[in-house]
Amino acid sequence: MACVAFGEILWDVIEGREYLGVAPLNVCVHLVQLGLNDVSIYSAVGSDLRGSRALKNLEARNFDTIGAGDALIAGYLFDVLHGYTPPASLDLGMRLTDSVVSHAGATPVIDAQRILPSS
Repeated sequence: MACVAFGEILWDVIEGREYLGVAPLNVCVHLVQLGLNDVSIYSAVGSDLRGSRALKNLEARNFDTIGAGDALIAGYLFDVLHGYTPPASLDLGMRLTDSVVSHAGATPVIDAQRILPSS
């Protein structure tokens, strides 16, 4: 059995104390604690201190934190800056994202022949 969740990863601040959570993340964490090994959450975190702390927290719980959101944005912006339409640019971003999430770890092997359109 596998679980895939899509949603936010946020910090709740209650009386000055910070708690990492919200529903999608909490479900995934509890499923892992119950012994389910195939658990994924697709989300984005900020590039600030809280985002960094959230990633470290997830890595400590053995979640694989990959940069799929960065790949999507990079592919989209690359194509837009080279004069492609927004739908075509989004397509490249999605292909880069697919390449990132299909490998374990934060440094994927990118097959440019598969991702970039032939000229």
